[in-house]
Amino acid sequence: MAVFKYIAIDNKGMEVNGNVEAENIRIARCLLYKKKLCIIKIKLYSDNSILKFNKSVNKEGLVLITRQMATLVSASMPLDEVMDVIVKQNPNSKLTKVVCEVRKKIIEGYAFSDALSQFPAIFSPIYKSLITAGELSGHLGIALSQLADYIEQKQQLQRKVTQALIYPVILILMSIIVSITLLAFVVPNIIEQFVSSEEELPLSTRVLILISYTVKENLLAASITFFSFGVGINRAFRVSEVSYLWHRYYLKLPILGRLSLALNMSRYLRTLSILISNGVPLVKSMNVSSALISNYYLKEKLLISTRLVCEGCSLSFSLERCRVLSPMIVHMITSGERSGKLNSMLERVSLIQEDELTVRINFFIALLEPVIILFMASFIFFIILAIIQPIIEINNLII
Repeated sequence: MAVFKYIAIDNKGMEVNGNVEAENIRIARCLLYKKKLCIIKIKLYSDNSILKFNKSVNKEGLVLITRQMATLVSASMPLDEVMDVIVKQNPNSKLTKVVCEVRKKIIEGYAFSDALSQFPAIFSPIYKSLITAGELSGHLGIALSQLADYIEQKQQLQRKVTQALIYPVILILMSIIVSITLLAFVVPNIIEQFVSSEEELPLSTRVLILISYTVKENLLAASITFFSFGVGINRAFRVSEVSYLWHRYYLKLPILGRLSLALNMSRYLRTLSILISNGVPLVKSMNVSSALISNYYLKEKLLISTRLVCEGCSLSFSLERCRVLSPMIVHMITSGERSGKLNSMLERVSLIQEDELTVRINFFIALLEPVIILFMASFIFFIILAIIQPIIEINNLII
């Protein structure tokens, strides 16, 4: 996505300016025409720009500023004054420039949600949807407070997953580095004295020599091959059909597939819960929640469930047809619909999904660590055996 800066005339004859995000300038023009704007000038926005700035914003700063806005708005302070206070409280924050731009838009007459939509890489669809719901209901402060909680919980979940996977990843990388170092540099020096011997070497030693020679002689070629393979895979995944097929297969994997499903559905249900509790219509809530799903195959299933709801089906029935949730969770959602407490029930099932995710992560790590350690121990044992066997045979000949 690129960001385009525009100057246009609205249907009231007033000059307006802003930013629009689109894949190219043609699509950007179409988006502006749909808003009934007469374009005077449009160009790619490329100075030390919002586009580059957006990518460097951390979520912790966004949580802090959102909480500050919630407190000030709840105290009935006007939005432009709220922005002034936030800029003064966070003079060195990377978000300060964005807050200043939002304040300008509000002074120009933009609604708060429309002002935030100028920065789509910072303020996600759920952020804008909740702000819109808060504006319509008159409970903007509550919506901002819930947004801060939501972003914080999402960060905690991502941090939990990352921290859990750090040790296994480091273990795998160290295993690869140690294996290559032994085979390419250490083993050849030890084996040289056996190669010059006229005696027939044991099978394990011959296999080790073959592996070591192959690694040493083809290390550069193998590195280039693996790098090229990685680049090719990365480019292939940019094709939507390839990504869709891979994501469909990935969900069928015994451990990783279930882990991915639990992570995505936890995110989906949590988002759906917070949107519905703030008065966002069910269909729009489902669309916004589906946009957060990283697995294309799962996202398509959830969009199908959204279409079923549009056709008049209940949420529980549409999710049951998609077969992405356990029968227990579907039953809980059904109970929430019948009792009129859908939002609280969705919050409960999202917590259940998060607990399931934690259990699956712990199980995955508990299974992976012994496998890696066993592999490395077996590999080192094989090297030691391949080196010791010819030494023992030579000693036997001498005796």
